[in-house]
Amino acid sequence: MSKNALNYFTAQLRNGLASQGFMVLALHPGWIQTDMGGSQAPGNPMDTARGIMDLLEGKMEAQEAWMIDHKGDPMPF
Repeated sequence: MSKNALNYFTAQLRNGLASQGFMVLALHPGWIQTDMGGSQAPGNPMDTARGIMDLLEGKMEAQEAWMIDHKGDPMPF
């Protein structure tokens, strides 16, 4: 599935399940230091994973957006 198709699917799923109390969002990890991202990437995998876990566990609040980064900030579609 392309990134654009995934974004569209996420938006449709969010709209379809909102009335049942579900929150659906897309989480963008950012450019992180991995084999694919390379050593020049600014993000650290552990910091990114920690940020995502904090969001999922409710320790950090996400903005009212359906596409956010690992810090909970909205991302443009």
